Amino acid sequence: MGISSISERNMREMIQAFPELLRTVKIDDRIIERAERESEKGLKGVCFLGMGGSSIAGEYVRSLLSETSPVPLISVRDYSIPRHVDKDWVVIAVSYSGNTEETLSAYREARKRSCTIFSVTTGGELKRVSDTSYVQLIPSGLQPRAALPMLLSVTLNLTQSFLGLDHTDFNEVSRQVALSKKEWVGNLMSPETLASKLNDSVPVFFAHGHLAPVAYRAKCQINENAKYTALSWEIPEANHNEIEASASYKRFSFLPIFLESHFENKRMDQRFSATRAILSSANGLVLKIGSRDRLEEMLSLTLYLDTVSLELADLNGVDSLSVDKISELKARLGG
Repeated sequence: MGISSISERNMREMIQAFPELLRTVKIDDRIIERAERESEKGLKGVCFLGMGGSSIAGEYVRSLLSETSPVPLISVRDYSIPRHVDKDWVVIAVSYSGNTEETLSAYREARKRSCTIFSVTTGGELKRVSDTSYVQLIPSGLQPRAALPMLLSVTLNLTQSFLGLDHTDFNEVSRQVALSKKEWVGNLMSPETLASKLNDSVPVFFAHGHLAPVAYRAKCQINENAKYTALSWEIPEANHNEIEASASYKRFSFLPIFLESHFENKRMDQRFSATRAILSSANGLVLKIGSRDRLEEMLSLTLYLDTVSLELADLNGVDSLSVDKISELKARLGG
């Protein structure tokens, strides 16, 4: 399914195209050259700008590379950037529409500080204000939250260029993520079955490390697609606070869902096991999917949980495309 054949009025088509969208965008060679020059010059850090669905790409990249990156990687979802982000930092501004006011405000602040800024967008105001030599355009026609595969492939490869790392082969990642759907039949329950278990409950996603932003993405997709409350918590932090609230989970129909990785260290495996035991009365679920590496694990679970959010929307007769409350808020703000 090519992107031109995907209807922007059909969320199911957009989610089904997830694997293919991972390999849709080829970054302009001139932009890669400029990104590699940043590595040669030396940089103090990388700052990702974005809101909503456009912010998730930076969160995924930060969680993947932060343990090995020689410089700080930070994600900003606000109107301004931290004071320490200066001319020796590289900024990636991500806005699918190109008109996200918070991202545009942070972009302007970064420009005042003489940061090197790369933009990833379909157009809009972000394209207009950006240096054309530093803008990677991506195809339009999708809901912003459905554009994650394209936004991520560009953002990750740009960041790898900044850090002097080999680029991820998204053709191969795309193939592996498409194959992961076979596990929905074997090692995971079907998205429809999980959606039925979530119905009349409040899903609470627990995850660690590279799967923490996947849990957050799942929460956001259920919020936006199904218009349904969901929560996400990161372990080990949740072991120091949220775990005490678990006594009320059954009273409020909270359903813990643990996103567990094949790449966890022994101590973290123990933490998950202990947390599950303490929350056992809430009849929690474990989601774990076979993958060759962390990125494929993240994306395979993302595709699965995106599909769950759609099934939950259908189960409740909800329009997965509409974002009426977000539109109302923008109207009230005059945007």
